[in-house]
Amino acid sequence: MKTNLFFSVAILAVLFFTACEPKYPEYKPPTPQEIGVEINGVVWAPYNFVGLTGSFEYKPEIFTGYSTWSYEKCPTGWRLPTAEELETLLNRDMVDKEWTTENDVNGRRFIDKNSDNSIFMPAAGFYNFSHEPRLVGEGGYYWSSTSENDTLAYALAFYNDDLLLLRANKKSFLSVRCVAE
Repeated sequence: MKTNLFFSVAILAVLFFTACEPKYPEYKPPTPQEIGVEINGVVWAPYNFVGLTGSFEYKPEIFTGYSTWSYEKCPTGWRLPTAEELETLLNRDMVDKEWTTENDVNGRRFIDKNSDNSIFMPAAGFYNFSHEPRLVGEGGYYWSSTSENDTLAYALAFYNDDLLLLRANKKSFLSVRCVAE
């Protein structure tokens, strides 16, 4: 009788504690559309991408990832913007641009005139072939996926008083801001 009572209590305890166990939903990483920021018809990642770690920065003003053109691969659901998509940020009729500072980091804020959505792109400068930083805090350089030829690809460049699309040597180390596929 004692044995039956012991087993009955044990079974009830197992059932009770199993029923009380929290049920966690299966983790699904956010989609680009859930975390992306749409500006002038293009969905931009809210942060720079760090190719070496395979992840995005955790704040918009942080920049530690520089990549050569041939190395950079955005994570699943994202890709490098085309030159045409970078040019959408330069459209004066659709996008306001301002040179600003966020948490002591200079950069450009791009603001969609219709929705007020915005992204901050740090003026991270670039690294030259000798791996020396150049123009950090003075200019931002961001890769596109559009190649000009074997040695040059298009990139967005911005400074305090200028924005343009230029051709950069593919061996340069520039920043990456991914867009949704």
